[in-house]
Amino acid sequence: MSMLRQDTRLTLLSRIPVLVLSLLSMTLLTRWLGPEGNGVYTFILTNINLLLLLIGLQSETAVLHFMSRPSADTKSTAGLALTAVAVSTLGCAILLALAGYFVPFLRDFLTPEGQPIPYFLWFILLSFLLRKSQNTFLAIQRATLAFKAYTTYQLWAQIIPAGLYLYGFVAAQMAATTQDLMTIFNFILLGQALVTAIGAVMIFAGQQMSISFHFKSLIKPFYTFSFKTTLDAIAKFINRRVDVYFVESMKGMGSLGQYGLASQINNFAQEAILPFTQVMTPYLVRSDEHERVAITTRMTRIIVTLTALLALAIMLLAPLMIPLIFGKAFTGAIAATQILSITALVITLRIGLSVYFQSGNRLRFNIQSNWLAVVVTILLDLLLIPGFGIEGAAWASVLAYTTSLLFLLYHFMQQTHARLSEILLLRKSDIGWLLSQQKH
Repeated sequence: MSMLRQDTRLTLLSRIPVLVLSLLSMTLLTRWLGPEGNGVYTFILTNINLLLLLIGLQSETAVLHFMSRPSADTKSTAGLALTAVAVSTLGCAILLALAGYFVPFLRDFLTPEGQPIPYFLWFILLSFLLRKSQNTFLAIQRATLAFKAYTTYQLWAQIIPAGLYLYGFVAAQMAATTQDLMTIFNFILLGQALVTAIGAVMIFAGQQMSISFHFKSLIKPFYTFSFKTTLDAIAKFINRRVDVYFVESMKGMGSLGQYGLASQINNFAQEAILPFTQVMTPYLVRSDEHERVAITTRMTRIIVTLTALLALAIMLLAPLMIPLIFGKAFTGAIAATQILSITALVITLRIGLSVYFQSGNRLRFNIQSNWLAVVVTILLDLLLIPGFGIEGAAWASVLAYTTSLLFLLYHFMQQTHARLSEILLLRKSDIGWLLSQQKH
């Protein structure tokens, strides 16, 4: 438990500069893009995440699961992970080629209306490769408990975009001209490429990770687990991102830009709490059932308290901070941001419980909870967005995630016999545990 505490504290403390730089990057890029441009960015980013999910098959979750085992064959798992990156990128290239030349419906679905299609198809492909590589590097670092390297990499992943966006935004302001979207997206792509290169150096030079391509015996269990997590992740994606497509089709790219900002702000709040769930996973895989329950309940109590404070701050400060930081053009995002702050609390608690089920390979509970939320999300989006716009989309997300959380809570309490107070209410001992310097 002392290593868990040490790694949690290290990751949490390192999160402070990461979050500051993330906020800086988000502010600069959002102001640089403007509402319409941010709508295009949100649309493209959503489609990249969709392709990473459907073609990438969540291989990084299998990397984390199999490399975290005490008896793990790390060399073969690393080789299979890199092969998965290459194969999935090839699959993405084939799909995008078909979309560009043979399937107009798919092309229109993947690229924003009124934008240069060849450019954005290439952007999606290169982003897929770079993001898939980064996700794999991060999974390897977490699985091998290299949390110092993991936090350093995350810091670089924010420093580089922040520096590039600052340079590009200031240059655009000094030139007093509006830059075309392709120029801004080139900056985004350059940042991704540099971050990926640093990750490769850290994994293969810093950690001196050895690779073996004799992974034939691993393929079946690796992709069986990967496929299960993909079923869960598809539902999770629909919950988080189907509203993007509904808002864009019903209310237009400008409204999507406003909603994209509201989502980014609340994702920022969720990312502040990620150190707890990121550190939990490899330790839960290594633990017996009694330890899993003890770790999970302690972490959920801490997560709930911190996220509730962040959600309250967002709700109270949004009317002041959004116009001040992002500009008056984004005042339309205020109400949606306040509503979505509730989801930050619900989602982080739900992630904590889902990590418990995933670590024990009981993925059916995560899958069922997410697909239950999918039904709620789609029904409420169709009912609420036409009349209430992005505020309706925000309320649909709140209710869908709450439904999913209640499902997981019920099954967690049934299986562990934990009381609701043990899961939600912070104890003095939790604070003492987090701050303690003792080695036991």
